[in-house]
Amino acid sequence: LKSKCLIIIISDFLDLEDELIEAIRILRFHKHEIVAFHVLSPEELTFPFEDYSTFVDLETGSTLSLDARSVKQNYQNSLEIYLKEIRSVMHQYAVDYQLFNTSIPIEKALVHFLYKRSRHL
Repeated sequence: LKSKCLIIIISDFLDLEDELIEAIRILRFHKHEIVAFHVLSPEELTFPFEDYSTFVDLETGSTLSLDARSVKQNYQNSLEIYLKEIRSVMHQYAVDYQLFNTSIPIEKALVHFLYKRSRHL
């Protein structure tokens, strides 16, 4: 990229790998503006499962069966740590970060994001 650009990343960030962090660092070093839209489903955000459930990894097809109640608190704690890590990395590199819940219509979420962003400019 020869001139300053606006880079928009849309991801679930489930694999916040060193390569992505390094790419963000390089882009920011070259003065590109980065906006990160972190997209998660309501189920990922709240873990509403209460019974014995089977979870399927949509990327690999592997399954995991377990009593959802027994892991719910651990899941929620892990999610909070994960979200703090994402926010920390984004803050460190001055990335404009927004978490989106897929149950909210995209146009409503974008209007909210743009309104919030316009107040900070």
